[in-house]
Parts: sequence; C-alpha cells; structure tokens
Amino acid sequence: MNKDGMSSAASRATAACLVEGGVVITPDEVIPDGVVAIVGERIGFVGRRSDFEVLEAAWLQEQAASLTRVDAKGRYVVPGYVDVHIHGGGGKDALDATPEAIRTVARTHGRHGTTSFLVTTATSSPDNLLEAARATVAVMRQQTEATAQESRQEADVIGMHLEGPYLSGARKGAQNEAFLRDMDPAELERLLEVLGPAFRMMTVAPERPHGLEAIRWLVEHGVVASIGHTQATYEQAKAAVALGAQHATHTYNAMTGLHHRDPGTVGAVTTSPGVVCELIADGIHVHPGAMRVLYELKGARRLALVTDAVAGMGMPEGEYQLAGKQVFLRDGAVRLADGTLAGSALSMEKAVANMVSRVGVPLPEAIRMATLTPAESVGVQDRKGSLAVGKDADLLLLSSDLTVERSMVRGQWLVWDE
Repeated sequence: MNKDGMSSAASRATAACLVEGGVVITPDEVIPDGVVAIVGERIGFVGRRSDFEVLEAAWLQEQAASLTRVDAKGRYVVPGYVDVHIHGGGGKDALDATPEAIRTVARTHGRHGTTSFLVTTATSSPDNLLEAARATVAVMRQQTEATAQESRQEADVIGMHLEGPYLSGARKGAQNEAFLRDMDPAELERLLEVLGPAFRMMTVAPERPHGLEAIRWLVEHGVVASIGHTQATYEQAKAAVALGAQHATHTYNAMTGLHHRDPGTVGAVTTSPGVVCELIADGIHVHPGAMRVLYELKGARRLALVTDAVAGMGMPEGEYQLAGKQVFLRDGAVRLADGTLAGSALSMEKAVANMVSRVGVPLPEAIRMATLTPAESVGVQDRKGSLAVGKDADLLLLSSDLTVERSMVRGQWLVWDE
C-alpha cells in the first residue's frame, strides 16, 4: 500500500485523469470546486467546474477508454513543490555521488510534496563534485527515459546546485573547510561540460579572491549566481548583484547580518528587487519574527522556500554524514558536534505549513513561495511551478491541515510500498 492507502496497481499512471471538486490554487486565483484535467504528462485544463462543463462531454468521450476520476472534495489542489536546495534525505547525500543515492533522496522528498528539485552539493573535492554531477545527469536521463507504464516513486531531478566550494571560511557553517578554495575557471568548465543545462545554480562568496569573477562567469554561462556563506559587506554584495547575482542562499544564515550602521549582505539582498531570497522555514534556522520580516520585504514573488535538507531528513534521530562530516539529528535539528547547524531535516510540506501557521502568510502566497517562485528563480517556470495548461502535471492533494495526501509527477501518482 502507498501513503494514501491506494494499492500500487490502482495508483499507476493513467493516460487521462480528472481531479475535481477540490479548492484549486493557481498563481492568479483560488478556485472552489475546481477541475484539473490531465492528459499524459501535461495539464490540459485548469478552471471552474462551470467552465469545464462546456467541454466535458467531448473531452470525456475522447478520453473515456483511459480516464481516471479523482474526487478532491475537501482538499486543496496545488502545484507540486519545487526545492532548489536539497543535499540529501533517506540516509543518503548528494556527495555519495551515485544515481542510487540521488534517487533515494528523490523518493524521500517526494513523499512530502516535493515533485522537482535541484541536487545540491556541499563543498568537496573537484573529483567528488564531478562524480556527483555525473550521477545527477544519469538520474535525469533515467527519469526522462522511464515509460508511463512504470510505477513512479520519486520527484523529478531538474538540475544541480553547487553550494560552494568558493565560499568564506569565516561563514562556512557546516561546510568542509578543507575543500574551500578560490574560483578556478578550469573547474567550472569541467562542471559545465558534464552538466550542460543541468548546471542551474552555484553559491559563491563574492568577497573571496576572484569571487566577483566567478559570478561574472556564471552569469555569462546562464547559471544562476547565488550569494551565500559570505562575509561580504553591503557594498560587496551589491557589487555582486550589479554583476547579475539574482539569488541569496538561505537568507540570514551564514551571511553578514543587518545592522543600522553596517547593513551587510542581508541588507543588500533584501533591498535588491531582482534578488530571490531563500528561506529555511523550520523555525530553527530563523525566528518566525525574522521570517515575517523577510516576507514583508520580499513578498511571495521573491521569497523561495527551501529545505536545505541533509541525509537525516525522513530518518530517525541519529548520526549522519554531510560532505564527509559527522552530523547529528536531534529534536528536529541537524548539527555538528560543536552545535553548529548543519542543514535541516525539514520537508517542504512542513515549510509551507509553518509559513501559514507560524508566520501568518496567506496559503496561496505560501504555496507560491514553494512552487512558482523557486521555479522562476532557476528558469523552469515554463514546465514547473504552477497549475497551467501545457505544463507538467505535477500536483498535490493537501488536507485541511496542509498534509500531503497524494503527489503526482508528470501525470503519474507517486507510489510508495510500505
């Protein structure tokens, strides 16, 4: 049986599916008694029941042979969550650098509503980063080639986010200081050769020697440059933005904070209209009051929820690995032995719920922060991040308390064997 009690056979992909009767949330409106019609991997209709009734007879006749109807009454129907910062989950880490490890991470997060994500590496050796890049590309190829008849269990991998290695030693957090280094154009070229368009994002400390040069290189090659793990002053961070940096990695954490005489990196990214600010909304990394401040400053269109999840996500309390370091999951937090926070055990399911219940964000805006905003930030909004005709059929059914009851990825309901 899977998470919502369906048998594997009943949950397999169908050529056509009607999800009807739920509260459908799009970027533009909330639709009571809404309908989402899916054909194959794509969305064919999103809207009101009254509008669908005009098309229904012809549509049902055309799709009758393979149609499944899903009653979503009493549930929210929302886009699948998009997470641009996941290191691990299910006991595995991106730097394990195998397709099997990455697919374990994809299954673990898929259970909690993430339907697409960037495989995120912490600072490591050049060889280890290349191995992780090759494994990421291999999984993307496997997912593309999978047939509709196969039982699907995992979220889509949409690329890679390298968090480092060109980061500040003073703001390293849990990053492995043994591998911190200055920008190396040859290393970037090798990564681009392996990843191609899957090279989606890289976190850089702009004040590091050649840090601004790294940002310039990333922008010129179509890679999102994110500011993070940085000791940058306000002026240095603004210089990075002027060069094209348009993202901030886990805002507040591992960056210079806001002071009225020294506004720091936080001041720079929050006052730059084009910068999307990540937020780890677990209530541990950032106080709910500071989460509210960031929401007020950036709004739902420039605030992207992330998990920064590590191997312990979805696992019992205990000891795990992050980039070759021991980390400990206790009381919901992941830390090094010295108490330094080391990623999280957060799911996007919980992050969205926290923004609503602990920060007071309206549900449609919290959903946007977990879907369209991160999709736009890494350039996949043409197929991910919202319920819209022609996009991938990635959607969730949420209960009234925002628990993920069912997840669909590209027209297939995810199935988990107990």
